[in-house]
This record gives sequence, structure tokens and C-alpha cells, in this order.
Amino acid sequence: MKTYLPVVSASCLLALLATPLAQAQSTCTPEHAAMGHCSMDRPKPQVAPPVAVKPAAKQAMQPKPAPKPLSQQKPASSCTPEHAAMGHCTLPTSTPKAAAQAKLVAQPSAPAASACKPEHAAMGHCTLDTGLPVSDGSAESPIPMPYHQAMDMNDDPVLSKVMIDRLELRDTQHGQPVILEADAWLGKSIDKLWLKTDIEAVDGDLEEAQVQVLYNRAISPFWDVQAGIRHDVKPAKRTWAALGVQGTAPYFIETEATLFLGEEGQTALSLAAEKEVMLTQKTVLIPELAINMYGKDDHEFGVGSGLADLNLGLRLSHEIKREFAPYIGVNWSKKFGKTAEMAEHHGEKTQDTQVLLGIQAWF
Repeated sequence: MKTYLPVVSASCLLALLATPLAQAQSTCTPEHAAMGHCSMDRPKPQVAPPVAVKPAAKQAMQPKPAPKPLSQQKPASSCTPEHAAMGHCTLPTSTPKAAAQAKLVAQPSAPAASACKPEHAAMGHCTLDTGLPVSDGSAESPIPMPYHQAMDMNDDPVLSKVMIDRLELRDTQHGQPVILEADAWLGKSIDKLWLKTDIEAVDGDLEEAQVQVLYNRAISPFWDVQAGIRHDVKPAKRTWAALGVQGTAPYFIETEATLFLGEEGQTALSLAAEKEVMLTQKTVLIPELAINMYGKDDHEFGVGSGLADLNLGLRLSHEIKREFAPYIGVNWSKKFGKTAEMAEHHGEKTQDTQVLLGIQAWF
């Protein structure tokens, strides 16, 4: 009995000393375990009693393996696809799917839509992208046009036009004269060849006829200069040199002024103006004014020096088509000075009012 007493006492002392160590091991935290200060106990897997389950659910019912200690676990990657695209880190590509995603993210994104506005482009802050190819030499290599003949295009082609300003029948006390005033031109935007005609016939007999052949040169967006010759067939044959201007005056007044110089020193000045007043998109009211003046008396033409005659007209036109418009109207004319005296001498009236019916056309 005396022999076992020290042994029992030593056992009790060892038990008392082992108790704190056991308690210390039980208080081991994952952080301490990750630092190697202690070891965490692995829980023993509990085996569930066998249960008859379907094959599809058998795998789901299997117990999951116990997690590894923190010291053996790999830290989760904090590298995101955005950071990987910036080159700050490398995205793990452990699986083909992840590798494809990393490759897709690493590719440069499509360029953002241009925020260049026309106002900013006009200030030179940016360049407006029209989306159209250009071949003006600004690119490093020539950009082909949509079709092979694009570089052979002529941006100033030769054009032509025929205009019947008036083809009208007038009702007067001395018959029913037919008036034709027509123009035609051929050329480009700056240089043209003009042909003008003015014909009057009464009861089938030609009373007046003249033809002008003019070179037309554009000097501004609204004005042209014309120079050429004028040839009169009736009432007398005579050739004139012609120099004039035509165009659009302020308030959209179509204006024409021409100076004529005859073979024997005769001079004449013709002024004409008209304005289109749109009543509707197709109905137009056209007031007009025409004046003729001469430098000296010309008995063959029945005109005297100074202001010879004045014509005021008013036409109401309606476009059936843009190329064809009939009209009705009235014309008042009066002769002045020596021209009026010559008319009275031949038994003609110096003043007349005429009702007219006619058409305008161009092609």
C-alpha cells in the first residue's frame, strides 16, 4: 500500500497538469491554426444510416469532405475581370471556360460612340464622323469609291433648257394679236449660250419679230451678264449689239436690263421686271412692268427719242404641272412723247387695255 501511494499521487498530478493543455487545444481558433500556433481537431464524419434513395439523389445525399485547415487552404483570388483587363493582376484560368472568359475580358472593348457634335466640330474641337469613305488624300492609303467610275464623275455637266415665258392671245379693238416670248440656253453653271425670241402676229400677219443670241456669264449667285447681237426681222431689218444684265433683285424681283447699239448709231434701252406672288403652292399672281427708251427718232420703227412706251401687266397663273401653267390676265400699255405723236399721225391709239389668255411652259 505504501508502494502504490506515490504512483497514484503522481498520476493525479499529471491529470491536473494535462487539463489546461486539453482546454488550450480546444480553444484553438482558425487564425491561430493558420499561424501554426495550434492544431484544430478535425470533426469525425458521422455516418448516416443507409437510406434507399433514387440514383439521382444518391450523390446529393453523400456527405461532403471535411474542410481543410486554414493553413492548407489557398486564399481566394481577389483578381476581378476588370482588374485583369487593366493589367493589375492575372485572372486564374484553371478551366477552359474561365480561360475563355479571361480572353474575352482582356480584349479591348468596342470604341464608344462618338460624342462629337456638329457644334463642337465647327469649333475645331473634334472631327465629326460621317461614316462615309473619303478619297481626298487624308488617309494613309487611298480608299476606293463604291464604284469604279466614281472618280470620272463631272460635277458641272452641260445642261439645256427651253422656256416659253408667254404664249398668249390678246383681245383688242384692232384684232387679236398672238404674242410669243421664249428663251433657251445651253451650257454649264457659269457659262451659257442664250437664245431669245420675241414675236407678234395679228390675224396671221407678222408684225414684229426679233432674235437675240447672247453669251451669258454668271457674276454672282443672283446676277448674270449677257453680251451678243440682236437681229430684227419686222417691222424693219436691223442688227444691234446687245449688252445687259439679268437676275433677281431684292424682294425676289426678276429684273432684266439691256442696252442696244444699232448699225447707224441708234441706241435703245429695255427694262423689264416682274415678281411672283404665291397665293397657293400652285397658284401665282404675277405683276410685271416693261419700259422702252430710244436715243433718237426712228421712223422705220415708229418710235421717237426719249421714253417710248410703258406696259403694265397682271397675270394669274395656275400650275397644272411644274412644267405647264395656263394663265389669264390683263395688259395696259401707253405711248409717250414723240412715239405717241407718230402713233396719232398714223391713226393709232396711244393707250390700250387688253385682256389676255395664255400658257407658260418649260422643258
